[in-house]
Amino acid sequence: MQRRSGAIGAVSDTHPSHESAASPRALQPSEWVHDGARNAVLLSPFLVTLGLVWLAWALYGGRDFQTIPTKELAQLLAQARITGPEAAPAAVWEYTARLAWNAVAGVYLVFLLATVLIGIWIVSRLFASTPRCGLTSTRSWPIVLLVAFSLASWYVLRAVTYGAISGSLLGPTVFTQAPDLPARQQFFSQGGQITALFLAALSALVLPSSRCGREACLRDRTALLELVLGMGTALLVTDVIREDTLLRWALAFVDPANKTVASTVQNLTVTIVAVRGVQGTALLAAIYLPAALILKGQAWSAVPASVATLPEAKQWLQDRGLIASSVLAQFRPVVAVLLPLLTGVLSGPAAEVLKNLTRS
Repeated sequence: MQRRSGAIGAVSDTHPSHESAASPRALQPSEWVHDGARNAVLLSPFLVTLGLVWLAWALYGGRDFQTIPTKELAQLLAQARITGPEAAPAAVWEYTARLAWNAVAGVYLVFLLATVLIGIWIVSRLFASTPRCGLTSTRSWPIVLLVAFSLASWYVLRAVTYGAISGSLLGPTVFTQAPDLPARQQFFSQGGQITALFLAALSALVLPSSRCGREACLRDRTALLELVLGMGTALLVTDVIREDTLLRWALAFVDPANKTVASTVQNLTVTIVAVRGVQGTALLAAIYLPAALILKGQAWSAVPASVATLPEAKQWLQDRGLIASSVLAQFRPVVAVLLPLLTGVLSGPAAEVLKNLTRS
């Protein structure tokens, strides 16, 4: 199948394949507008993630989240308190659940620290590359991104609190057993969202300029973007598991003999963990997909005009490592984005529901 002449290699035909080392000339007003629009596209991963975080908390402040039956849930939990000969085994169960949560929380903290350190390494590598391209090619755009990230982080620290829905379940149970836990949960809630914004900013910085057609640059940026995706997946999947482990701890306070209360609380925990998985996948999609689409488009634009057909162009990109060479490798990022959702639906209390459904 013949392609239209210059359709794939249009950018390569109109722009040099390397960044000019000469001193940049002063831009005209029309060029400033064009430059701003082009760099705003490179900012899209951060802007989409920022909009998603804002929308989530705007919805959280809606009427549906202001009518949480906190008193009714507290009454149910008080009725299902474990007493008598079952109290001692329940205490051991609670302690085991606490150890499990501390272990997962420790892993989550390690991933948080690793994400920050690797992110700093990525930023230093981008600014040390020669020649620079993308947002790092100028001084103003990294500053714009830094200011936007700082303002968004300040808002999260100022306005975001731990979920009231989870708190209504944890308050009468886990929080009474571990008074220091609400502060730790607040840290996890705020730290996780700030880290998501940090990963989105990294995705924006990783994107090369639309004028860049150098194979080495595109290949390097693709690898860095996959690294950002891997860090985000590990962090968000662990966050879902941590939330599930915490709710399992809360279930340890409910007498399993009280079928009504146990079923009610378990259904609530299933919903909370599943929603956590949905949020994780939505954040990963916002962080990765816009950047991946832009980078893939730039890779296709780098194909020389001498490559006449689409299959040849695809092979040219595969030979240079600019696109995945196997179907399995092509679906790997999709699976990585969906992992928080799959973890939220299939792990923890939801797994017990699934087992009951398969047995019936």
